[in-house]
Amino acid sequence: MSASSSPCFLEAESWPVTWKAPTEAAANELILERKQKEAEMSDQLVSRQKTAEPITWEAAEAALKLSEEKFQAGDVEGLISKYHDDVVIRFASLPDIHGKDAARRWLRKRLERQINYTLRKVLLSIDGEKVTRSWTGQWVDSRTQKNMEGRGIEFLQYRDGKLALWDACFHVWEEGRQLESEYFELA
Repeated sequence: MSASSSPCFLEAESWPVTWKAPTEAAANELILERKQKEAEMSDQLVSRQKTAEPITWEAAEAALKLSEEKFQAGDVEGLISKYHDDVVIRFASLPDIHGKDAARRWLRKRLERQINYTLRKVLLSIDGEKVTRSWTGQWVDSRTQKNMEGRGIEFLQYRDGKLALWDACFHVWEEGRQLESEYFELA
């Protein structure tokens, strides 16, 4: 969409400049364009991996946003599509998870338990085909119906354009209580 055909534009006929809010249809079009751009950037991440080029910050950010969206939507197949066939997942204190089928089963169980999961990831570093991110999340536990919170850090290793290793530490607590932190009291 060119600037002249943009549904959201500034009119400079007089000062101060006034802003016209986009219509709902135009806003939806802008959102769709953003999602398409993020998908393209995620695809660029995959193509760069196949040629062993380093991952760019922009491509890693796009992949991060796509990951947030897939997790929050409970889109297990969308997540798995970015995994290598022999992916290894080391998550919290769980035994290692090997392969796409095991990853699919685990993700389904995890996301069934995390109702109304909201997730915010932050890109921390990139080194070639290695990415480090942190995240925070909130959800309702389907077993206890309690509001939960968590935060973690993850190391991702890509191979042939797909996620080969996901190594993550994850701390979970009931909303308003950080029991782990009570162990390490401040002086």
